Amino acid sequence: MGNDGHTASLFPHAKGLDSAINDRDSICAAITANKSEVTGEHIDRMTLTLNGIKKSRVIKLLLTGEDKLETYKQALAGTDIDSMPIRAVLQQKETPVIVYWAA
Repeated sequence: MGNDGHTASLFPHAKGLDSAINDRDSICAAITANKSEVTGEHIDRMTLTLNGIKKSRVIKLLLTGEDKLETYKQALAGTDIDSMPIRAVLQQKETPVIVYWAA
């Protein structure tokens, strides 16, 4: 998870994000992210869809640093998936999510 709330290459407000989150058949999708410090120059990405991520037996989210812990708390407190795609992973009920945090 990035400080912007992205996970995999599911970036906030990206072109193709809605499809990658809601497609119940595909495992991967094309995304065009908005250029940012996080994406760098490479905004055209291939990523797992939420459906693909949920095919895991368990989802493990590793967070390091106080900034990522704060982002995680913000993700838990809100519901807008477009602004923080990690919320789609955290809000789904099909696959267990285990979160590890290290300072």
